[in-house]
Formats: sequence, structure tokens, C-alpha cells
Amino acid sequence: MRDPRRIAALLVALLLLALPAGAPRADDDDDGGGPGGGGASSSAGGAQGGASDGGGGDPATPMPRGAPSTGDPLRDLRSFLGVFVPGVTPAPAPTAPAPAPAPRQAARPPAQAATTVPREIAAIGVDAPARARLVAVGFTVIEETPALLVPGSIMRLGPPRGSTPAAAAATARSLAPAARFDLNHLYRPGSAAPGMAAPAAASGGPAPARCAALPVGMIDTAIAAEHPALAGSRIERLTRRGSGRAPSDAAHGTAVAALLGAALGDVPIVAVDAFHRRPDGDAADAFDIAGALALLVARGVAVVNLSFAGPDNAVLALATERAAAQGLLLAAAAGNDGQQSPPRYPAAYPWVVAVTAVDRARRPFVRAVRGPHLAFAAPGVGLAAPGRAGVRLSGTSYAVPFVSAAFAWAMAGQDRDAALQLLAAGAEDLGSPGRDRIFGWGLIRPAQGCDAPRLDAAW
Repeated sequence: MRDPRRIAALLVALLLLALPAGAPRADDDDDGGGPGGGGASSSAGGAQGGASDGGGGDPATPMPRGAPSTGDPLRDLRSFLGVFVPGVTPAPAPTAPAPAPAPRQAARPPAQAATTVPREIAAIGVDAPARARLVAVGFTVIEETPALLVPGSIMRLGPPRGSTPAAAAATARSLAPAARFDLNHLYRPGSAAPGMAAPAAASGGPAPARCAALPVGMIDTAIAAEHPALAGSRIERLTRRGSGRAPSDAAHGTAVAALLGAALGDVPIVAVDAFHRRPDGDAADAFDIAGALALLVARGVAVVNLSFAGPDNAVLALATERAAAQGLLLAAAAGNDGQQSPPRYPAAYPWVVAVTAVDRARRPFVRAVRGPHLAFAAPGVGLAAPGRAGVRLSGTSYAVPFVSAAFAWAMAGQDRDAALQLLAAGAEDLGSPGRDRIFGWGLIRPAQGCDAPRLDAAW
């Protein structure tokens, strides 16, 4: 039988010959040397080698389990042989200092937020006979409410057993061709700055009483009525949220209401909370948005602020179209999905005024969706938050209230179409001459003869 010690010695000699002079140690030197080192690439090394240590260990050549690197190649080699060759005593591993506690990190958001309510269909304009036909073939009526905007009801439907929502929507259209059916899509508000709910009421104060603005509605998240930024605002709060759904956070809605209130003064605002809390963030579905629009039409508002965005949806399209047909001006956020994103809705519907955001230097918000549907730009980058110096809010959501308020003032003495022409002609052209896909007609300005708030005071 061959002597294992002679085999081990032979292996040692071979490995020593293969080891180049000045061989690198197990910890590569791109991060300043070892766990806790601070080179420019330390974060990359930590991400590649695992999130637990944050250092720059080389994941391609790990030491065997039970034989940690000592920083000495010969010592590491002896330890290596002790693991795999009998008769060779491993070198004792050095005592490592206790690792520092990892810094607390914020929870990572989901890779992709849901775009629909699972296993649900939204419907609008479903009358009693159509409802009976749907139930007869296995549809479940989860919830329904009067449509008001059109005859019939708005519904949340569960598909028949064994049917996908897409296939069920097609079946529903064949059973009730006068109604509209689609997946129950979700719509997301923009993000408010962490820990602060509303921008400063620094828009220069409301217009003089001689120019009375019309009531404005808004569909958004909940509102913190006690927030100081809302002091002096006349806000009626309503809720249109599906049964059994958790209330939304008040950050985004309070920010939008504060901007509207600052621009409108004591002009009535009707705020409908149509959003609910979900594991992947607050959202409103097509069913609740359609119901919220119906509430605002019944309240007699002239302008509706829609600071959210999402996919095209047949139910949302009909609800917004019918609201616009009754004379309402709908202003919506272009969306924050990036310059290469396809259009987002409801802003991209031709009967809705699409709003993008610019910074103080009139530069476009880098994440704003672009396209020929854009109508106006307004302040929406780096808006000051109250009570916390240095906290800033950005997003197309925050630009919409400026446009909504401008229309509320402009429509006081004329209809919606005349107000649109007046505001388009008075906008500050920021891009290519005329309407363009980055700024629309340009930065919105108050209508002539109506001293609405100064936009430059918002930054």
C-alpha cells in the first residue's frame, strides 16, 4: 500500500511549484483589503460575493469549508491538505474578530408591482338583464355600485371557474355588448418624499376674490386633514374604496391637496380617497376610480385632478370620456415611468389634459413619460416640503395641481374649450415652437385677468 505521507509530500511539491511568486492573498485588493475595507469598488465586491459581509472577497476561489483564509498562502495550503489528505494536520484557523453588526437597511421594494387585481374583471354599464346573463354562466359579482356616468352599474366580477380573466372578459363582452369589460387594472400615485407628506404652501397665495375659481375635485390617496399645510383649505373628504380593503397612506394625497389648496385658497375641493393599501404599495383599481368619478360628477365640480397613472383600460376610458362629455376638465399625471415608456393613462386619453413636470430651470423631469399627448408642463421637481429643510418632492403627480388650479380660475368666466385655448396660448413655450412631446404647449401660466398664484414661488 502506498504511503499517504509520501503522496501528501508530492502534492505539496507540485502545488508549491504551481504557486507563482507574490501570489495574491484570498482577499482581493480592489476594496482596500478585507471586510470593512473602503475602496471604490467595495460595494460591487460585496454584491458579487454575498450581501452578508459587504467586503470584497473573491467568490471565484473560496477556501474549503472549515479552512478559512489566513492571508498566508503556505499556511492556507497546509490547511487545505489537512482537509483532504489523511495524516496531514490542518493548520489552526486564526481567531477572527467578531463581525460588526450589519447596518439596518430599508426593505427592498418588489421587483415589479402588480398591474391588475388577480382574478378580477372590472365592468361599467351593466344593466339588470346583462347581470343575470353573466351570473347564469358562472360569473361572481364581487361588488357593484351605480355607475351614474352611464346607465347600469359598475362592477367587480370574478371569472367563471376554470376561466382566465382575459378569456372571461371576452365572454362577458359577448353576453353584454352594451357594457364595457376589462381586467381590473391598478393605478399608482407618485412617490412622496420619505417622512414628509406635503409640499409647502408656497405658491404665492390664492387669486383675488374678483376672479372666483370653480370647485375642484381630486381622486387620490387618503388626506391628513390636520396637516398644517391644509390650514385654511376647504376640503370635503369622501371615500370610494372597495369593501374589505385597507385604507391607503395619507402622504401622496396630502401633498396633492396642499398644492391645490395653496393655489385655490378657500375654493371648495372635493377629495375622493379611492386608493387602498397593498403589499406592493398603494393603488386604486379601475372599479374604484370609475366610482370616484361618478361621485365627483354628482358633487358638481368643474375640474378633476388625477395625480396617478397606469395602463389603458376600457372601464377607465368610458368613465373619463363620459365625465369629460359632461363638461369636466380632467387633468392627469403623464407618469414617472421614463422617457422611453409608452403613454400612461388616463393622461393619454384625448379628452384628458396630460401634465408633465419641470424643475426650476425649466428642465424636464428626467423620469417623466414623453409623447405627443402632453398638454402642459408645471412645477414638479424639487418642490419644498413643509417643516423639514432640504426635503424635496418630485414627480408628475405634483405638477398636476398647478394645471388643475389654472383651469379652475380660467373656467370661471368661460367654458372648458375656451379656457384650454386661452391657457395654451399663454403658456411659456419651453421646447420646439408650438406643442411638443416633452413640454406640451409649455409651462402653464395663469389666465389673463386672473391673478392666480405665481408658479416660481413653488420651488
